[in-house]
Amino acid sequence: MGNSRYALYAHLKPYSVTLQVGDVVTEGQKLGLLGNTGNTTGPHLHFQVMDRPSALKTNGLPFLFDCFVLFSTVMDSIDGTGNNFSAGTPLPLQPIGTFERDRLPLALDIIGIP
Repeated sequence: MGNSRYALYAHLKPYSVTLQVGDVVTEGQKLGLLGNTGNTTGPHLHFQVMDRPSALKTNGLPFLFDCFVLFSTVMDSIDGTGNNFSAGTPLPLQPIGTFERDRLPLALDIIGIP
């Protein structure tokens, strides 16, 4: 990203990434497909902006999305969902369906990026 800012997209489907090291990415470009890697019960994406190119030895940096659709949010707290989520039980969702601008989604929000 430049200026000591790096983006991490984790848990993409293996072999679906369409980029090579050094490629320039443009807004709206498809990078890959959501995967079901790691300790998880379903496809998901971990995204963060960080201060160095290391997923483990880094500091996260604040960022905002220009826009996203907030489809729903999990109704229970993270502590309250742990056992059900680990067992593969669907989590209770609160439908929202709003178009959000210039903000960061919260933990357990389910969003779409246009």
